[in-house]
Amino acid sequence: MRVAIGTAVAAAAVLYPPSGHLWPVAAAVSLCWAAAFAVLAVRHGLTVPLVTCEIALTCLACLHQGDLLPPGALAGGVSWVASLVTMSIVVTNMAWSADRAVPACALLVLCHLLGSRHAGATDGGTGAAGIQTLQVGVLATMTCLVRRVADLADGVLADLRARQRRAAEDGTRRREEQRRADELHGTVLATLTAVAGGGVRSHDRLRRHAERAVSVLEALDPQAPRPDPAAVPGPAGPLGTGPFGTGAFGTGPFGAGPRGSAPQDTGPQDPAVRLDIAVRYVVAGVDLTVRTDLEEVLVPGDVAETVVIAVEELLTNVRRHARTGAARLTLTRTDRGFELEVRDDGAGFDTAGVSPQRYGLRHAVRDAVRAAGGTSDVRSAPGRGTRVLLRWPR
Repeated sequence: MRVAIGTAVAAAAVLYPPSGHLWPVAAAVSLCWAAAFAVLAVRHGLTVPLVTCEIALTCLACLHQGDLLPPGALAGGVSWVASLVTMSIVVTNMAWSADRAVPACALLVLCHLLGSRHAGATDGGTGAAGIQTLQVGVLATMTCLVRRVADLADGVLADLRARQRRAAEDGTRRREEQRRADELHGTVLATLTAVAGGGVRSHDRLRRHAERAVSVLEALDPQAPRPDPAAVPGPAGPLGTGPFGTGAFGTGPFGAGPRGSAPQDTGPQDPAVRLDIAVRYVVAGVDLTVRTDLEEVLVPGDVAETVVIAVEELLTNVRRHARTGAARLTLTRTDRGFELEVRDDGAGFDTAGVSPQRYGLRHAVRDAVRAAGGTSDVRSAPGRGTRVLLRWPR
């Protein structure tokens, strides 16, 4: 806008030259200042020195209207000097608050009025002064409203950011609480329930269950001593160490631990694990008749860990709730991963009526498998048994 006005001022001075000799200087100054104003405003914004220079040059042009305008253009506020005053009023109100902009604009109006009278305008410059006064009032009111709305918007955005931060913190806290609840459910409570129900008849397996439960309880205590990772062979995980872990499931054919040893990968990569062997090892420790059909499947260690926990949870649920002593487990290799199905012909249940407080099926199976990049499909009905299908990847 300022460049357009500056160009128009120079063109008007050339097309309608006054009798004086200052108009060529005015045209050149108008073009140069418009260009300089645009460059400085883009680079540094409407700074105080820039706006002050704009006001000073406009006031100077107002006071020398007699030398810059032909006599017929002095009255009515239609001269290029009057247009320059309007542009300066706009710039001042955009750059400064009303308490500073209004006095500065009043100075512009006064200079234009005095210059018009000195140049001999027929109306004494009152017509242009009235228009410019109205412009000052309207622009000052408009910019005040815009700034007030902007302040309100800033406040709303700041409150929204604060709410988002609090929500993120609450989400992190809830996820941590959920993780701890899952660990308690999958270890401590599962061990105590299995012991109380006679589900763990092997002293060796009971010892491993207890070791895992103790490790989870120690992890929940911030004051408990932490083991030295350098002293533990293999990459550590929630189930222990080795390529898969040495927690409640031991390690046997796919790790190292009380039941044997096997080569371990001590590098930083998560090694591939024979999921069929891991699942078979879990099935062997469950007090339940499980018919298995397992194809050889290799998966990352963290995925195998999640699936093994889910399988143990599902088989435990069959033993506890299905009122049947048998289940069927099928592991099938797919093009990208695997499908694992656990099925029983027991009592079944209403999937829509499962309480959100029941951690096992919802967290140890559904949420955990989803977090590992897979999907789970649970189908059951009262009296019709239960079928759970795990797929990885999605």
